Amino acid sequence: MVGYAELAKLSTFSMADVEALTVNRHTAHSMVRRLMRNGLVQKIRSNLYSCVSVETGQDDPLPKDKLSQDELAVRGEGNDMMP
Repeated sequence: MVGYAELAKLSTFSMADVEALTVNRHTAHSMVRRLMRNGLVQKIRSNLYSCVSVETGQDDPLPKDKLSQDELAVRGEGNDMMP
């Protein structure tokens, strides 16, 4: 789907991020609405969105096995016993 691949690289994004990709405000809003309607984007709060993983159906496009220990620690999911 057009735009999804670029947005999925971001953990969260705002409408300004989408506008930077599309270079057109109307196109950006249309893209986000279409992706939300298709279940590929979820609104977190006002002007904050996240992509839904096509593979897992969850709102985290990066599986835990792809994250570093530091990224997991920031999320509160890291190994409590760091070497």
